[in-house]
Amino acid sequence: MLIYKYIRIKTAAFLLIVILNSMTTEVQPDTSDIAPSLAAMLDSSGGDPRAPRRFSLKNKKWKYRGEGNANLVLALTQERRIVRLRKCDGADGSEGEDILGEREREHVWREAVFCRGVMVPLLGECYIQPPTAACMDRAEVRRLDQILRTQRPAHRHHKSLQFGYVTVYPDYALLPVHLSIPPNLSPTSELLPTFCVEVKPKQGWVPAPDRRLPKCTFCLNQYLKLKNGSIRSQSLYCPLDLFSGNHSRMMKAIRALITTPQNNLKIFKDGVLMYGEGACSDLSTVLQSLFCDPVEPLEATDLPSLADKLCCLVLEALTCDLMGREKLSDSETDNESDSDVALSERGCQGLLNPSSLPAGYESNSCCRVSGLGLIDRIPAALVAAVTPLLPAPPCDWAAQPLPVDCILSHILRIQKLEQTGADRVYEAYRTLTHVHHLRAGNLTASDYGYVASMLGIGTGAEPGLSPLCHYLLATTAKDCSIMLAFQRLPNHDCRIWNHIPARHIVRDTDGCGYIMNVGVTDLDPKPLSCIEKHRKRDCEVLTACLELLRPQAGSEGESVC
Repeated sequence: MLIYKYIRIKTAAFLLIVILNSMTTEVQPDTSDIAPSLAAMLDSSGGDPRAPRRFSLKNKKWKYRGEGNANLVLALTQERRIVRLRKCDGADGSEGEDILGEREREHVWREAVFCRGVMVPLLGECYIQPPTAACMDRAEVRRLDQILRTQRPAHRHHKSLQFGYVTVYPDYALLPVHLSIPPNLSPTSELLPTFCVEVKPKQGWVPAPDRRLPKCTFCLNQYLKLKNGSIRSQSLYCPLDLFSGNHSRMMKAIRALITTPQNNLKIFKDGVLMYGEGACSDLSTVLQSLFCDPVEPLEATDLPSLADKLCCLVLEALTCDLMGREKLSDSETDNESDSDVALSERGCQGLLNPSSLPAGYESNSCCRVSGLGLIDRIPAALVAAVTPLLPAPPCDWAAQPLPVDCILSHILRIQKLEQTGADRVYEAYRTLTHVHHLRAGNLTASDYGYVASMLGIGTGAEPGLSPLCHYLLATTAKDCSIMLAFQRLPNHDCRIWNHIPARHIVRDTDGCGYIMNVGVTDLDPKPLSCIEKHRKRDCEVLTACLELLRPQAGSEGESVC
């Protein structure tokens, strides 16, 4: 119970400090149509929140880092920061540029305040620093879009940069200034390069009601990726192994990530992508660059030991406690207890107040709804058809406690907020959308309304929103990325690195020391409508399983969903 009291007090103090210290932050977003409390959190100058300060790349050295479906990332290497720019499809005729621009602006500000007011208290300030939000001049954005076109993958060109609303984060691919050696050394020094392993751990917790198949969500999704052609072979990685707390299983998971990285592992050197999806270097080249003299040839027999060295460093960083606070007894911190799920409910005051599910639920009910005529979220016939086809071995649901304040433990706690199962969440979602359709005709305005409710801002949200908040927070934690940055300690004169805290130093299998830091990215709030998207995806996953494991059942699988 002590940890809950500690986090509740710390969270309230944190939110107060954010507002009181607003004059020290960097940007000043436009919050003219946001609730006053939310506007206060976002106002970063103490002045008029409707006059956002501009951000510009002029006279700054930047590099294209990469992009996903929604954001493009630039690295400001000298400043050890990254800039995330929102991408969009452009006006489609039904909505003008002003409306689309306003939507992009709101998304950026929401992302900043969600990270600052929700994810920082949940994960801890040592693992995540809140971003700042700003906007760029439209003419500069258009020029930037043209410059970047030759550097971006061709399959990403259907989206462009138009409105220039950005979030600025620390660059977790590099060590922060206070951990560099010596403190004023350039982050791109050839003498002491920094390498970073990015891990996208995915879903390490599946609620008991959703364990109807012998494979976990990630392993099942591999079949859909095979069907769509986005991968050539299945990954041997299973998130349940990484989050298991069992050393051998965790090492097995990390080895699988390194062998078949897909988009779940990347390796950077001084902020430049070397290995993983979109990189050109092979694993042996990367390992030699990280651990060996680059001019000496690497023997084939050295590769397994170097790979193990990297795996050990990654595991050490994932299970290291960077919070440095006094620990409670095992009985108070059992990761498998129900009290773990209450961490955020008690830690973030007003964030997730327990409430009953909508009418129509019984304690042992599955997906049944009174009055709305809903069917099962996933047809039972589809689940029954796929179950006997899945090859052995099944995923291992067993787990033991992780180190209390390691980053994996914090992420797992957020994922474990979702306990009711996808069927019940979907029923709550359909009940809520039905009510909104009756009232307003659409749900668009409420897609992110839960963010304000988490921050204790009065929104008039229905009591049934609470289990949806659990699900959406857990979904954010399933999609995050962990950035593990390492810099090898020099063998001479330890006085140049004696300012580094001991908890930021790890050692490899040969006893060599490394400065280490952990940062978490990709913590955007998920829209309420993603619940329907996930239902459709899960149907597609099981249909893909049928088509690949029993080809003659392909047409049957399509008709089931």
